[in-house]
Amino acid sequence: MQGVIGLVTFLVILGVMVLIHEFGHFAVAKLCGVRIDAFAIGFGKRLFGVVHNGTDYRVNLLPLGGYVKMAGQDEMPSSLEASATAAVPAGLEPYNAEAEKLLGGDDEDAILAKARSQGQPVAPGVSFTEIPRWQRMLVGLAGPFANFILAFVVLLAIGLFHYPSAEFLRNAPVLDYVPQHSSAAVAGLQPGDTILSLNEHSVSNWQDLVEQAGVGLRQTVPVTYSRNGAEHTTSLYLAPIEDEAGLTQTIGLIPREQTGPLVVHEVRPDSPASKAGLIAGDRIVAVDGVQFHSVPPLASYLTDRDGKPAAVSVLRRGQPVELNITPLQANVVNGRKVFQFGFQPEPGAFKIVRLPFAEAVKESWKDNVHNSLLIVQVLKGLFTHHVSVKNMSGPVGIEQQVSDAAKQGFWPVAELTAAISLNLGIFNLLPMPILDGGLILFLLVESIARRDVNPAVKEKVYQAAFVCILLFFAFVMWNDISRLSWFVHRPS
Repeated sequence: MQGVIGLVTFLVILGVMVLIHEFGHFAVAKLCGVRIDAFAIGFGKRLFGVVHNGTDYRVNLLPLGGYVKMAGQDEMPSSLEASATAAVPAGLEPYNAEAEKLLGGDDEDAILAKARSQGQPVAPGVSFTEIPRWQRMLVGLAGPFANFILAFVVLLAIGLFHYPSAEFLRNAPVLDYVPQHSSAAVAGLQPGDTILSLNEHSVSNWQDLVEQAGVGLRQTVPVTYSRNGAEHTTSLYLAPIEDEAGLTQTIGLIPREQTGPLVVHEVRPDSPASKAGLIAGDRIVAVDGVQFHSVPPLASYLTDRDGKPAAVSVLRRGQPVELNITPLQANVVNGRKVFQFGFQPEPGAFKIVRLPFAEAVKESWKDNVHNSLLIVQVLKGLFTHHVSVKNMSGPVGIEQQVSDAAKQGFWPVAELTAAISLNLGIFNLLPMPILDGGLILFLLVESIARRDVNPAVKEKVYQAAFVCILLFFAFVMWNDISRLSWFVHRPS
């Protein structure tokens, strides 16, 4: 059931992305006086729709994109839009009748002709090629700009109604524990080390470190850290991770979330902690003489010891108490047993707040600018080989991310929606012939040269780019499939 919910949520998000992006093109084209023959969500066969004022508003069979068909575009080379994160078609821009027919699409001209025979008027406006180049550039920019607006509005809503504030993410990136056999342990990092830079980018808090780690996955990167006041540099392999636990257990970057000890909030009945005498309010000073400040480092320590009995020093109403607790195996993560004492800690400095409107606007703007620069850094890393293309995700990978977010509720899905929208907008501005940025680039060249680029040359460029994007799409789809647990662990 959860998988169905995740799939439906993914399709809804994808539909919203396409609708907003294509509406941007549609609205500005209308303002510039261009005749719109079709506004479509999806590709292929027309499922349903309505012809209004000469425009066919339609929903098609294949939900992986959409397009706006403008008068005069049948004579132009095709341009396939794609999302940097999802790497799925987001539209045919300009529209390509041959490509749409290959996908099983209907003939819009025939549908419009039938509607006109029944009394529908011809859509008002002129051909896309008849408006000035600067207006065509505005039409091209409108799609990505609409995605930027959506990302801003969604993050604004999060700020106004459900802004998460985790205090430790603003703290200096001090390691609380380094799991055995993790990448951090291999690199020589130790508990108490403070990370100063990762992958040649300075990090001042845990938020910075998490983001830089995500950018450099599957790479061995330089890391500078401070130990006892002295700076050191080593190399750290940022292993691929499938979930948040991967950052802590696989890579070994476990944050010191607070300065004080763990405080027990609740002890589960019949758990090892309950049987050993641990009670609510106990402050866990040390386990086998090792200090822990949150549950993740403690869980990693118990896993490293394979569930052996532990000597637990607690402070109870100001008095020291010594307990012996044998942890219980909870589950298996990434092939390793996970052990627990069986208690719930007092929640850390984390809360959900509602920001005032002005502050919510400021936070949304700041987060979008920050995330945009991070996306640009990723794209730059792809071209300079500092970021592995294996980190790219296609429809399957994005659907998994959406499913994971859907398990956590509405607001994580909203936050992921903003991230996808931002990715889509930025990627479509790249100066590649199959993207909006490519269309804008050609128009700039033609404006400077004061004449059109040879149509035959333009067509060959677009055809080559179309083949490249199909190959790239196949590659990221293979990435997605190869990361699926049922595929990776399939029986031989």
